Amino acid sequence: MEAIVSSNDRATQATHGHRPGGVAASARDEHRLHERRGAHLTEQGGVQGVRFDVWAPNAQAVSVIGDFNGWRYDAHPLERVDTDGRWGVWTGFVPGALHGQRYKFHLQTPSGAWVDKADPFARCAEAAPLTASRIWSLEHTWHDEA
Repeated sequence: MEAIVSSNDRATQATHGHRPGGVAASARDEHRLHERRGAHLTEQGGVQGVRFDVWAPNAQAVSVIGDFNGWRYDAHPLERVDTDGRWGVWTGFVPGALHGQRYKFHLQTPSGAWVDKADPFARCAEAAPLTASRIWSLEHTWHDEA
């Protein structure tokens, strides 16, 4: 999996992300985290897919599992954006992932245990008692008169 990590990711984290300790960069930017975190349908290198981005500062490793990879934990490991471990943001691109597919983040805890977690920035989720997130686009053209 090819990760999306640019030279200005630290600047992005400073303005749209989290600071060490879980404090948002500023109250002004706190409401914009949804633009970066979660699952975003996008194109990379001419290939359609989804960019996944999650804040997991204590994770030792993170991958994304879902319908697009048969729920295989080893298929799409995410890359930690920061090399010094200060920000705790993990990201990656999954080619071919589609709108509506289910997914979770597969995280390794500091104790070495593995857990599956729903996306806290998911735009859609399975109905309870199921807990998977869904890749979802919020692009919609309204046709009413409101």
